[in-house]
Amino acid sequence: MNNPGNIGIICLHKAPVTFASVIQHINRLIEREGSCTEKLIRQSLNKAFKHDTSQNEYAITYMLERDVINDKRYIKNLFVSYSSRCIGINNIKKELFKKGFSKALIDEHIEGVDSTSQLKKAIAIKERKYGKGKITEQKVYVKLFRYLVGRGFDANTITQAL
Repeated sequence: MNNPGNIGIICLHKAPVTFASVIQHINRLIEREGSCTEKLIRQSLNKAFKHDTSQNEYAITYMLERDVINDKRYIKNLFVSYSSRCIGINNIKKELFKKGFSKALIDEHIEGVDSTSQLKKAIAIKERKYGKGKITEQKVYVKLFRYLVGRGFDANTITQAL
């Protein structure tokens, strides 16, 4: 028996993209991630609604106006979190850049960092690994220097700490 026309064939159509569905997607993303950058939300929306991106910009603008999406607040919270760990300023910059923040926004938050806090962190790492005394052996000095560079500290801070 022949099957005339489209009988028995199921056509799957995507549901129409509405402003409310895009806002709902943004809210779910923020709930799951805690907070998100505008760039991350934009990428997620373009991926989720790739068949119709007409509502994405309106929704992002809406959320920006209501301060739901706020990159400055998010970078400030991340910066405080990263600063509490024993990592140097260069690694903090690298982590923030990987999150998708602009160089200008990162530099705005980095410029307020004092060198004494970085020096205290480097000294704490040195004392934890090799004690409070001055490091005299060249091999240990070089090893610790490389370790601290890998942790994101700059050369001036490391030489003061060692």
